[in-house]
Amino acid sequence: MEYRMKDLVDRCKGGELKAKEEIIERLKPLIFTSIKKYYFGEEEFKDLFQEGALKILKAINAFDEKRGVPFLGYIKLQLKFFYMDRRKKVRKELSLNNQIDTGDDLLSFIDLVVDETANIEENLLKSQNGKTLVKVLNVLTLKQKQIIILYYGKGFTMKQISKALGVHYQTVVKTKERALKKMKKYFSLY
Repeated sequence: MEYRMKDLVDRCKGGELKAKEEIIERLKPLIFTSIKKYYFGEEEFKDLFQEGALKILKAINAFDEKRGVPFLGYIKLQLKFFYMDRRKKVRKELSLNNQIDTGDDLLSFIDLVVDETANIEENLLKSQNGKTLVKVLNVLTLKQKQIIILYYGKGFTMKQISKALGVHYQTVVKTKERALKKMKKYFSLY
């Protein structure tokens, strides 16, 4: 097998099209396995396969048998790092427009960002207790403040807040309870 691959590699380096086709055909299972094992994005499988095949063809030209590395081991590592690198790029391309499923509906990440300049606090200032409420909100921790605003200001359910903030449901419940106790204590001072 290794001798047959050596012959194919030499013919590929010579530019023989039939050899390139045969080597890609023989390495199909390796390409499929590498995609499944190292890549978790949402690109089309056909596109990923074609890119893997191109990576193999480029790697053939760079392969140096004098280094003592078996060809198949070399190609396996090339595919591994290629698909892992693709996965990293996909993670970097996450957008605020990406959506998460909360069970009830879909939310964009942008919907979860608290606008510090024109948020609910500004609207509350217009009411009689608005100034007091803003003072009370300012004594809360950031997490408590987020939960109170999402729950009372934006109408999120506890389950939605849990998924949006990436914390356990019970953590949201307990944090909300602590925030309300703290708010009640400070509200009575004013």
